[in-house]
Amino acid sequence: MRRTVGVLLLFFGLFPAFEARAGVVGFQWHLQRALAGEGSTAVDCQRAIARFLHHAVHLPEGITVTGRAVTVEEAGPVPEELDPHVYDARLLRIRAVGPEPVVIQVRPAEPGGTVSVYRRVSAGLYVRIPPADTASPGNAAYEAGYPGEYVIAREQEPHASKGLPELFDFLPVSSAPEAKENWELYPVAPDTISGPVPLLLVHGLGTNRWADFEHWAEHSDEAALLREHFQVWNFNHPISGVTAPIGFCSTYPSFSESIVAYLARFIDQAEEVGVEVDGKRYYFPGGPYAFLSHSQGCLKVRAFLVNYPEHAERVLAAVSLSGTHMGTPLATPTWLRHTLSRIGLTRNSFTGQLLRGTFAELLLNGFLSIDRQSDLDTGWANFDAAGGFGIPIRTYRQWHRSQGFVEFTLSPRDANVTGAREIPGIDDDTFVPPELLDTYCGGLDLITPTERGGMHLDKFFVYAGYIDVRDAFTRASDGEIRDEFAYWDRWVMNGSLRAGQRLMGVVDSAGSNHPIGTYRVNDGLVPLQSQLLLDGRESTVLYKTQVIAGWKFPVYPTLLRHDLIRSHTLVRPERIRILEGWSHLDTVTGRYHHKTGRSELFRRVLDDLLSALQEPVG
Repeated sequence: MRRTVGVLLLFFGLFPAFEARAGVVGFQWHLQRALAGEGSTAVDCQRAIARFLHHAVHLPEGITVTGRAVTVEEAGPVPEELDPHVYDARLLRIRAVGPEPVVIQVRPAEPGGTVSVYRRVSAGLYVRIPPADTASPGNAAYEAGYPGEYVIAREQEPHASKGLPELFDFLPVSSAPEAKENWELYPVAPDTISGPVPLLLVHGLGTNRWADFEHWAEHSDEAALLREHFQVWNFNHPISGVTAPIGFCSTYPSFSESIVAYLARFIDQAEEVGVEVDGKRYYFPGGPYAFLSHSQGCLKVRAFLVNYPEHAERVLAAVSLSGTHMGTPLATPTWLRHTLSRIGLTRNSFTGQLLRGTFAELLLNGFLSIDRQSDLDTGWANFDAAGGFGIPIRTYRQWHRSQGFVEFTLSPRDANVTGAREIPGIDDDTFVPPELLDTYCGGLDLITPTERGGMHLDKFFVYAGYIDVRDAFTRASDGEIRDEFAYWDRWVMNGSLRAGQRLMGVVDSAGSNHPIGTYRVNDGLVPLQSQLLLDGRESTVLYKTQVIAGWKFPVYPTLLRHDLIRSHTLVRPERIRILEGWSHLDTVTGRYHHKTGRSELFRRVLDDLLSALQEPVG
């Protein structure tokens, strides 16, 4: 004891200026009590020194915040709508100077309870901070990372609910050919849109969303040249009740039942015997044609071109709208579980109500089903791991509606790459699904080249959208939000996509921390680097940042790093079209208004298609 105190005296002697400051009194008081054996310890002396240097702040209830020049204050009353199992919480505002990370240490909870630390992102939106390994004895540590508002919550362990109502009612999936009986390829308004070159529409996840484009193509004055030069064919293949692979590799046994195999058969049939519409028979011409695809449909087009080179030679252009070219983390089951397990604290907010507990499981058995191969085919490819921004390794607890609390591991194995389960060095037995489905046909790496323009990517025009908080105000001032009320379903869905944009922005990926998140720039469903087909070798985020008090923050409004994008895209840089403020839904509806017949996006797509007519095919 006396030796430890002697070391502290030596340390204290290095700072003679302390004697002139009132803060030294606390250290002297603890030192005298320690020497006299009156209750103070060496730890009390160390804490006093840390307080004096502004390296630590100690609060009641066993809370300690450490960092450089750190200060802490109460940030006002804790929200009244906390989850019912939270029995004590404090909302703290922490200030510090970077780059030394801010660490919150909390005394462990009583038996039967837990302690959680949440970062406040905005009103009603909180992100759970995972525990760190840097705690002092008897404490739990949480690496907050940077200044902001934090909630320290003591809560009872939640109990699994019984009799959970079914929020989704989707058909059980089948891989049998009969499940695809309503798939078809047909011409759209063939008597009106009657040009010589077919433009083949391929929709994304779920169902056909080309109604706005079809109406524009048939009726708008803007589409006059499209009707003159192109004929529109729609490949309609709803996925409800169906599990079918996209079809990344033709050597797998299930490839014959893949989406792209059906497309090839439909084209052959339409060329040979035609398709009957309203008593007339129409034939798919045997010459050049073009693709227009959206979201997951862009992956289908890529897989089709790679596996059917005889068709690829005929394709003069492939227009990609918000393509999931490198997948999306939202379609990676373990990433989605991990993300949703960290979001939410308040009962009355959208995130508090829906983005906790069972919602992850309901979502993974509904909209993004772990039983549908095409959904799994859209999972994050993790190709950007070389740049430090891939799926991170995280172990976390998630409540499962049938198993209670389950330990999951999120790792690079949870990625859309062939042989991901065999990647060595990762202790992960929670891969979803545990075994490959019998409809598996390989991963995205099989249709992704290592060089620019390979695997027919030189034919692509890539449209990539992203949204941020500023967009809502800009669109409202321009009257777009008001106009969108005429399409109520669009307005509601875009609101959900903006929530999705925040969701992807506040959850970290390897090598990044919020607010510098790798997936921060996205369209509500797909990260920008995925839409732009970046090669994964970029070593920094795609947008410009600034340093404030030692911490990195995004430049506001968002400024993209176009130099980095041009140097790392796998498509022709001159064929990239970046749509600032456009959501995932906007890029398929084109923000088209039936009454005015106007769509800025569809006009641009037509210009690119017309330019492709002037280039040689092959």
